[in-house]
Amino acid sequence: MYYTLVMHTYLQWATSCSSHQYASQSFQVCRALQLPLSSSMFREVLTRLAESASEDKEDMQSYVLEIVLTIESAVDHIDENQLFPSNVQVSPRKVSELAPLPGTVHVPACA
Repeated sequence: MYYTLVMHTYLQWATSCSSHQYASQSFQVCRALQLPLSSSMFREVLTRLAESASEDKEDMQSYVLEIVLTIESAVDHIDENQLFPSNVQVSPRKVSELAPLPGTVHVPACA
């Protein structure tokens, strides 16, 4: 519980701090704790990534990299029981079984 509170605090700093250096260090602390992100924390990180990825400044590249590494770490430490609860049936599907998006051109698979 304590580590979750610490991680949430660092994640708030990482997503709201105006200094990219301090925010990057906060993301590093979050990764070091190796805890899964809650859905609200994950949403905050994705929002920050969307806001930052489009900026063209050189210092933003390392900051965006810290965000991506944090997302990767969170996915590595996700609790599969939260992702797929026992009461939900998950059946794997092949890509060929998926319906194409509206307005897209269907390209047949190579034989």
